[in-house]
Formats: sequence, structure tokens, C-alpha cells
Amino acid sequence: MIKPALLSPVLLLAIAFSAEGKLTPEQLQKLPPAASGPVDFTRDIKPIFEASCIKCHGRGKDKGGFRLDTRDTFLKGGENGVVATAGRSAESYLLELVSGLDPDNVMPVKGSKLTAKQVGLLRAWIDQGMSWDAGITFAKPPPVNLHPRRPELPPERRGLENPIDRFLEPYFAQHKIKPGKPVDDRTFARRVHLDVIGLLPSPAELEQFLGDKRADKRERLVERLLGDNRRYAEHWLTFWNDLLRNDYKGTGYIDGGREQISSWLYAALYQNKPYDQFVAELINPTPKSAGFTKGIVWRGTVNASQIPPMQAAQNISQIFMGVNLKCASCHDSFINDWTLADSYGLAAIYSDEHLELVQCDKPTGKTAILRFLYPQLGTLDDKSDKPERLKQFEQLVTSKANQSAPIRRRNNLDLVFALSKFNCPAGDRRVGYHPSVIAGNSRDQKRHGGYHNLIKHDGQSVLLMVVYNSQTHKTSRWRNIR
Repeated sequence: MIKPALLSPVLLLAIAFSAEGKLTPEQLQKLPPAASGPVDFTRDIKPIFEASCIKCHGRGKDKGGFRLDTRDTFLKGGENGVVATAGRSAESYLLELVSGLDPDNVMPVKGSKLTAKQVGLLRAWIDQGMSWDAGITFAKPPPVNLHPRRPELPPERRGLENPIDRFLEPYFAQHKIKPGKPVDDRTFARRVHLDVIGLLPSPAELEQFLGDKRADKRERLVERLLGDNRRYAEHWLTFWNDLLRNDYKGTGYIDGGREQISSWLYAALYQNKPYDQFVAELINPTPKSAGFTKGIVWRGTVNASQIPPMQAAQNISQIFMGVNLKCASCHDSFINDWTLADSYGLAAIYSDEHLELVQCDKPTGKTAILRFLYPQLGTLDDKSDKPERLKQFEQLVTSKANQSAPIRRRNNLDLVFALSKFNCPAGDRRVGYHPSVIAGNSRDQKRHGGYHNLIKHDGQSVLLMVVYNSQTHKTSRWRNIR
């Protein structure tokens, strides 16, 4: 009979630490000491979490099942169990990971490692009970401007009848900005002709306008130009062609991998199709508008983020919801909170088969779960067929409960009229819109019974603003309007 070898207490302790994935006694001796003095969560710990942790464990992400959203989720731990125990920092899994003493098990995986001072602050925080200031969260922030709201409109007075001007006046007063002097009639005529129909006024049209003595002649000119359906449609066709990626020749057309929507788009603009119907016929297409969601069927092997269903998800989200999914079509986004699963969930609406998530061109083995970007507004039935999915999606995007679609309509208009400083960047909607944008939609709801009014109505309200009728303002502070 072979007698078991006797092991020293030190060796037994080392084996125990190794089996549990803890630091060895030798490593513990190298652990930076806890910081002296009381630790303040907001001042000392929050910056560490923000710089090194939340990219993987906050803002809706939970790698390893661990979330930093709140103190409760922190204490709950992840797939490997509890990460920290109050008063016992040296035994905490968190310290094992961030100390860098185990080269095979270091967090964060990417980016700068924690300094000895930061590790010491975490040790002291854990030993002092892990206090967490109320109200601080690293959870994914709720979407802005998602639900309809009606801001209080400043009172009307002589010279400030337009609701957008009334919202801008307090901003100008606060920043000591005086609007430019009104432009003369000749300049206004050139400006409004170029913006509405893309052409300068003819000499006869200009002379007729200059000779008009009526006080409301500018309003009449705007109405006449917006009523010129042919020239209006021809001009705005170029803008919407860019937004909807519509073209007349080039990539995809040779072998039938792409379809024009030019005839549908021209007719929609010519008829001044109501915006909700305009959007509905693009995302739940008719035969003449189907080219938009079909996208481009590329020849040969392409990146997984460029398959037609993903193109549809990227274009619809950016154009009609102000959401940039391009980065999240390849991996979880680094510039916003959208994930690969979000992009594939939206793309699955347009796919004829189940989609496998592909991360940076590497298949993950995971199947996309059908989802709408804003579940607060409703969900999609993952058991429905494609026609039914498209119908459900159309209803969610054009719903009166969805504030993002009508605001995006107004933002698209303002970009053309050089007024994008009032709104968010075209690529991504991550901040609130200026109240002037909400004002227009609130007025739309009052006058037209809903947010989805005629596109030309928005154009008219912008073209008659005092700001639009004024001389160009040279200060860069305009761009700070939000």
C-alpha cells in the first residue's frame, strides 16, 4: 500500500488558491495596499468604472454575466460568482482581475490597465463597505425624444408669430445674439427659389415679386413655390435620392441586383404624400418602392454587414429614427450603445431565413432574435411570416406614439434649409432636440390631427421664420443650439 505524501501547509494553501482561481500568497504580497483615508465613490471610484469597465459591463452590456448598472447588480456578480465582499478586498475577485498580478487573467482586456493607485482606491472602497452614491447608474440611458410631448410655447407677440422664432428668442437673449437684419426682397426671392425648387427666379418672376406692394408677399411667394409641384418634386428628388440611396445607374444595376424607386419617389413628392404614408410605403414596400429595402445585392463575397437585410436595417434606422447602426452591424458599437444583436434583430425583419450573428466576419453560432430598437413602443412577433413582420414594423415606426419619426422628418427638412444647428447630427440621435423642432410637431398635431402631416407644411413654417428671412449670422455660437 502506497502511503499518501504529506504536503506542507503552505503548499496546501497554494493549491487551494490555484484551484479557486485566487491570487497566490506570493501574489497577494505584491498587491498594492489600500488607500489611506476615506474613499468617495463619485470622486474616486466612478471615474475608474467609467474609464475601464463600462465598455463591457455597463450601458446595457453584460459580458460574463456581470453588470455595473447599479450597486445591486455589482454585488450580484457574474458567471464566476460574487466579485467583491465588503471588508475583504484582498479576497475579492475584482482585485484579482484588475491588479494585473495574474498575467493570464487581467481586466480590462483592452486598453490601459489600472495603476497601483487605482487598485489601492478600489481596495479601500471595498474595505470601507462599498458605498455607492444614490442616483449614480451605469445603465443604458433611456432614449431621448421617444414619446410625444408638447412643450410650452412662448407667448406670441408682434413680429414673433412663428413658433420656431418664439423658441429661439430666449436662446438669443441668453447668449446676447441679435438676429441679423431682414434681407431685402431680391435676396429673399433668390434664397427661397433655390431652396424650394433649386432654380433662381427668372427676370420676369423677380421683377413681379419686387413690384408687389402687398405686406404678405413673402408668404404668397412661399406658397406659390411650394405649390409648383413639378419643379418642387424635381428639386427635392435629388435630396431624397441621397437619403434613400436611390440612383439611376452604377453598381448593382447590370445584373439586376438593384432596383430604382425613382418613379415612386417623384410621384410621392409631386403629390405631397403624407409623411406617415411616405415612410410606410418605403419600409413595407409596394412593388414600385421595393428597391429601397432590397438594397444592393453585391456580386462575389462581401462583408456580412453588407448583406441586403443589414443594409435595410442601417438605412431605415438612420433615415427615419436617427440611429447609426453601421458600427453595430459588425460588432457592438464603440460610438453608441447599440449592439450587434440590435442590428441583426432589426435586419431579421427583412430576411427570408434565420440570420446567424457574424462578428467581424466570424460566425458566432448565435441566431438573431427579431427585435425593434425601441421595445418601449412595442414588439414584433418572432413567429410571424415576413409580410406580417413588415406590417408590424411599419405600424411601430409610423405610430403616433413614436416621436422619433416626425422629428426626423423635420430634421431632414432643416438640414436642407441650412438649419441643422437646431437639431442632432444626421448620423446619430443621442441628444435632445431643440424645442423649436418639437414645437413644429405640436402645432402639426393641433392643426392636422396627428404628427404625420404633409411635408410641405413643415417647409413653409421654416421658410417664414424670422431667422430664415435674416442676413447670414457669422457667429459660430449658432451651432450650439440644441
